[in-house]
Parts: sequence; structure tokens; C-alpha cells
Amino acid sequence: QVTVPPRQAESLGLAGGGDVDVVSARGAFALVVPARADAPKAYFAGSLASLTVAEVVQFVFSSLKTGVLLVAAGADAERRPDEPEQLRRKSLYFKDGQVVFASSSDPRDRLGPVLLGNGFAGAADLERCSRLVRSGRPLGQVLVDEGVLTSAQLYEAITLQVKEIFLGAFLETAGDFAFLEGPHDDENQVK
Repeated sequence: QVTVPPRQAESLGLAGGGDVDVVSARGAFALVVPARADAPKAYFAGSLASLTVAEVVQFVFSSLKTGVLLVAAGADAERRPDEPEQLRRKSLYFKDGQVVFASSSDPRDRLGPVLLGNGFAGAADLERCSRLVRSGRPLGQVLVDEGVLTSAQLYEAITLQVKEIFLGAFLETAGDFAFLEGPHDDENQVK
């Protein structure tokens, strides 16, 4: 049994508690994910020093894999951070070799900064709408409900956000990766 401190559990997306699956490679990589009934059938993991993100993406693309590529960057082999917040975590979701969604722990990759940086919304609207965000009502939905964005503009912005996270992953050279093969939640899929 493994107990993860609350702050670290939340940063890993495990704040709800419950069972987890641990995937590890001796002394080099550990991945803790919520246990799922549809657990990945297969996975491969390694260091970004041995395979680059581009090489892993090329494999996923050419073999038409479905799954998620997890990248934990910002740590080199000699200096591992003690806190998960020190890592930049990116998740790239694939369906039949094609990128369908991406997420990131980097605050610059959040929807608000992407909207602001690309002229989709102003700082005042983002600040006002961010106060209305609740569980089950994310920022994008609030912006559409408040008339700041149309559904088409939100979709365009999310597509741009996914593209920036995906391309940003190619710049990571120190850290670890794991590709978990299998289906994933299609709720946020961007085609």
C-alpha cells in the first residue's frame, strides 16, 4: 500500500483517492495513475535521453496506436526533483496514430493564457469569467455562456492550445516518458 501526501496526490490527479496502478522501470521511472477497469493493454517507457519525443511520436503515428503519451520533463538523470510540481507534465492523447487532445501542467499552456496570447479574449473578460468557473463548468464553457466567445472560437482556441502543447513537448530533452496503449476518455477530443 502506498500513501501519497494530499498536495502531491492532487498534482498527480489522484486527489479522489482510491486504487492506483503503478508502472515502474528499475530506479528510473515510476508512473502512478488511477486504477481503471480498462487498464492499458501495453505500455513502453524510457528516458528522453535515449528516445526523443519526436521518435516516440513517430512510432505511435506509424503504428497507428491509440493511447496516451505521458512526458515528465525538467529532471535530468543526476538531479531528480523532490516535488512533482517541479516537473513539467504533458499528456498527448492519440487515436489511431493521430493526436486528438493534449494537456499540460505548465501554467502557460492553460486555456486562459492561450486565449489572451492569441487575441481570443481580453484580460478583463478572463478575470471576470474565471471567478465563475466551477466543477463541471470549465473556463471555456463559462466564456461561451457569458458571450465572450462563440462555440466555434472556443473550438479554434482549444485546437491551438493542443497544437502548442504538442509542439512544446518536442522541445523537452531531459526527463522521462511512458506511452500507455489503450482507449481513453473521448470527452475532450479535438479532431
